[in-house]
Amino acid sequence: MEANVYILECLSNLHMGSGDVNYSVIDLEVQRDAVSGEPTMNASGVKGAIRDFCVKSGMKEDDIVRIFGGKDKDKKDVQGSCQFFSGDLLARPVRVSEGVDSYALATTRELIEDFLNKLSAFGYRDLFGENDIPDLKDKVICGRPNTFVEGEQAEKGESKLLSAILGTDKWALMNPQQLQAIDLPTQAHNVLENGQSKNLWYEEYVPHKSIFGLLVVSPDAVLDAAINNRVIQFGAGFSTGNGFMKLTKYLKEV
Repeated sequence: MEANVYILECLSNLHMGSGDVNYSVIDLEVQRDAVSGEPTMNASGVKGAIRDFCVKSGMKEDDIVRIFGGKDKDKKDVQGSCQFFSGDLLARPVRVSEGVDSYALATTRELIEDFLNKLSAFGYRDLFGENDIPDLKDKVICGRPNTFVEGEQAEKGESKLLSAILGTDKWALMNPQQLQAIDLPTQAHNVLENGQSKNLWYEEYVPHKSIFGLLVVSPDAVLDAAINNRVIQFGAGFSTGNGFMKLTKYLKEV
């Protein structure tokens, strides 16, 4: 079965809400993968945001219905031709405590290999090249000469695979526990009435520079032309500039 593979780069902070009721300090948390515990973009939200973009971009109604589903001209229900997977977090920025960079894109072997396994199911296992992810010992491995990342000791390493997927050698390979110990940032929101604070609440978000991977199965040429190398807004915060992401279809160089 054919699929298109897109790399999504956060150009601004992203909040795709979990919708769960919680009683923690954070009022609105982001969607998280049930297995990895890291942020994710649920497939329904991905499909909805892309559909909204296509509608606002002036795509023909017949194409909208064919790609996403809906009612045709005869008012009959039509199933969409494309299948949208969830957006998988591949890396998120963390602070470099000491080194040549101010930040690095932190990832784990599990995040990358889970994405590769998904690609493998559709015949794209080697799309990004051979798996040369270095083995972790007791230090963080960095693609550039950084010595401390978020207070963790780091050493220089190489991985053509990580550099290809993330589009940079400014990466930091951690174990899952190290990455999960680094909290996502939060933003305070305040509702004012007559100049007085009436409702202070906190929203968690995925920081800009984060990288996600997305599969669209049974891709459509019209859809690909509409979204490839385009900036699409996902999640909440429409009026505050949140959720802008650039979608780039990955094509292996021959």
